[in-house]
Amino acid sequence: MTAKELVLAFGPGEQWLLPADYVTTFIDRPPVSPDLDLADEVARALESPLDFPSLHQAIVPGDVTALLLDPELPNIAELAREVVRWICEHGVSPDSLRLVISNELDAKRIQDTIHSLVGSSIPLIVHDSNDPGMLAYVAANEQADPIYFNREIVDADVIVPIISARSHGQLDFAGLFSVFPLFSNLETQQRFSNYQSLVQVERREQLEQWADQAAWWLGICVAVEVIPGRQGTVSKIIAGTLDALRGKVEQEMQSIWQVELPTCDLLIAGIDGQQQMQTWQNVARILHNAQS
Repeated sequence: MTAKELVLAFGPGEQWLLPADYVTTFIDRPPVSPDLDLADEVARALESPLDFPSLHQAIVPGDVTALLLDPELPNIAELAREVVRWICEHGVSPDSLRLVISNELDAKRIQDTIHSLVGSSIPLIVHDSNDPGMLAYVAANEQADPIYFNREIVDADVIVPIISARSHGQLDFAGLFSVFPLFSNLETQQRFSNYQSLVQVERREQLEQWADQAAWWLGICVAVEVIPGRQGTVSKIIAGTLDALRGKVEQEMQSIWQVELPTCDLLIAGIDGQQQMQTWQNVARILHNAQS
């Protein structure tokens, strides 16, 4: 914001300019972190996860390691590159790595970025929740609901989710590991996307429990949580076990994003970010936040 105008970003690159004379209150959260070195931040998180040894110690030679990429990650291709770089520098062969994503929009950029790093193509799997051939049955939850996951994930020896952190009160919060129902079947995804269920506290808690249970059945021990900043930046990266991350991630999200706003007659909300951020899920999230 300049002395003469307020800049409101929306879409992949559009802006609205509002003269400062019309602005009575301006709350700018969170601050941009332009000085964050992504490679150093990734190395710090992976070398010292919370309640877990350095990540490379969990991977033995010959293990197939699946890196699960949340489509909402800021700088997703660069993040994937730095995680792969760190893992390979610690003795893991690129041939034993698998990248699994749920959004085809990012596939080519991620693959090109990784290829330029390791000089060979690490398999990149785009999950299709509507393709039964890509799914494998894992278990049933306490309510006897089936748990399906992408077959490449189920067959992996080590599974590391790399997730864009969400606050516990967020509409689409599906457990800290957030891999379920992201990499599950379409029917399960639709159950988690039902707005009437998500706004009911008891039902939402049940879905969160189902998601955490699914991650446990899959054998996930550690995850990488990326705290998003403004303008598609990374504010912080934290790795650790589910129990260790539970309070820490919420604390970081609250300190960066939580803000008290005065009641107003009209609220204008926009969704910025690249094409993968322009989704109906984010529309629902922003409407829910505006009503809260």
